[in-house]
Amino acid sequence: MKNKQYYEFVPKTIYGAYLNRAYLLVQSVVKTLNSQGIHSKCYLIGSAGKRHMVTRLIVNGNSKPFDVDINIEIDNNTLPKSYKNLKKLKEHIRVELNKAIGEKNEVFSDGENSTSVISCPLHFKNDLSKTEFSFDVGIVSRNSGGNLQRLIANKPQDLYTWSKIKNTASVDERVKKIIECKLWNELRNKYLETKNRLINDKTSPSFVCYKIAIEEIYQKTLSIKKRTTKNQHQRPRNWDPVGDSAMDD
Repeated sequence: MKNKQYYEFVPKTIYGAYLNRAYLLVQSVVKTLNSQGIHSKCYLIGSAGKRHMVTRLIVNGNSKPFDVDINIEIDNNTLPKSYKNLKKLKEHIRVELNKAIGEKNEVFSDGENSTSVISCPLHFKNDLSKTEFSFDVGIVSRNSGGNLQRLIANKPQDLYTWSKIKNTASVDERVKKIIECKLWNELRNKYLETKNRLINDKTSPSFVCYKIAIEEIYQKTLSIKKRTTKNQHQRPRNWDPVGDSAMDD
């Protein structure tokens, strides 16, 4: 029998508690780094950031674990010479994260060094073989041009480098326009719809689905703008904007 699967939004009342636990751990690491002279800060990114669009996969009625993403941004100019070696820097942050997990008596597993993040799964207390939730910590910095770059590990070659992150300014501008046109809820719905439509497409991760949804809803803002401009040109010279809005209500 074929699995029935789909994505759904995770209510903030559910993911909020997990998010707070994860964020406190990363904040503890940032506090330690700053005390060592490595200027840093942390912040949420992705679906748990400003979007509040955390999703989870449902398979045959059972919910799968969801995750959130947190960045630690490092000021490269404050890195001690020993941590200019990016492998040592990532391992140092991973060790400090594991210390924080232990000191706070958390039940997250030790951070795992993956290609672009440090992953920390949280297992069910009554079944340690199953993951309940996880959070990923990305290590980023800014290059000489002020652009964000992510620490990437090529473990087979034992090579750790900074990789420039694509600029999302155009995406952010479109989202701003969508919010101004009061189409945010439509964007949320379109995002979820897109994720489910492309659920089996491995080339369309969450951010790709998000951009697809943005582009579609953004076209509506252009239609609204054209309509508004046309109406403004058609209004008589003695038009009263206060009276007109009152009638609309």
